[in-house]
Amino acid sequence: MKSQYGELYNHDAAAHLYDQDVRDESNPIRTGYAAALRWVGEQVYRSGGDSTRVLDLGCGTGNTILALPRDCTVTGVDLSQRMIDRATAKLSGGDRAVSFVRGDILAYVTQGEAGRFDAVVSTYTIHHLTENEKQALFASIAELLGSRGLFVAADLMFENAEAERSLRSELAADYPAVVRDFDEEFFWYLDTATDRLTASGFHVDVRRFSKLSWGLAARR
Repeated sequence: MKSQYGELYNHDAAAHLYDQDVRDESNPIRTGYAAALRWVGEQVYRSGGDSTRVLDLGCGTGNTILALPRDCTVTGVDLSQRMIDRATAKLSGGDRAVSFVRGDILAYVTQGEAGRFDAVVSTYTIHHLTENEKQALFASIAELLGSRGLFVAADLMFENAEAERSLRSELAADYPAVVRDFDEEFFWYLDTATDRLTASGFHVDVRRFSKLSWGLAARR
């Protein structure tokens, strides 16, 4: 199963500006970015030991990988070759065990290419998937993690539908471009995602980093 809008969100053209963009936390889309990545790394640190195998879905320029414990073995998947090239350069010469796969994240996990991992992480990527695609992704992640494991994501989310309506009203005047993103992308509904993961046997903890950025840690 391949994501319907994957190529639309291929960031090849913006790869050279990505790291500069995410550092601008005055933009509500980016507020909380650094804290969210630190939190993701902390969840992986809590989850396991030296040989933790981590799958990073939408690895981008490698910022999430840099937040993970150094002794993890990481596979990073991204649709943008230019983002992967930047991640490779950023991580070269270090002591991290990292490999990269250029591909659609949904296809990678649903078509049985992923294998088994101890943890799956993703930051600011899954909001490019439709609700049905998110559901398929969660189900496949549950399978590849097996009876134990961690799924941790930080992304753009609404607490629920009412929160989306409230934020639309709050941000419309000062941040119309952000509100347009609400219509053009697929920000998570935290309540729906939590219910689906709980039904798959996960215990879910959440953390809020800004009006739009949330973290979700699902453990078995």
